[in-house]
Amino acid sequence: MVLDHLAATVADFQYRLTRGLYREPFEADPQSLITRTLAHHAERALGHPPVVRAEPFWTDCALLDRAGIPCLLFGVDGAGAHAATEYADLTSLDRLTGILTDTIMDFCS
Repeated sequence: MVLDHLAATVADFQYRLTRGLYREPFEADPQSLITRTLAHHAERALGHPPVVRAEPFWTDCALLDRAGIPCLLFGVDGAGAHAATEYADLTSLDRLTGILTDTIMDFCS
């Protein structure tokens, strides 16, 4: 480790590592109203139930969920998230817009 090397070779260099940011992962409740509402509209638009899966990365959904704000991760088809080349399929984006609009109108009414 670089810090261990510095501590061993640089006079008066010391360090201590502390965890500065930790967030619990988010997992949607499949029986929650927001999940059931979005799944209904997604299935209607897609012609099949949406795939429900866990993701290994952290998002702000965990913070929103812990604050009691209903939320889900649901997005477009594409590839390269956060890479030099990233894209979203425009047909998927149009379909997603409809699904989210219908979900919001239904959930918030």
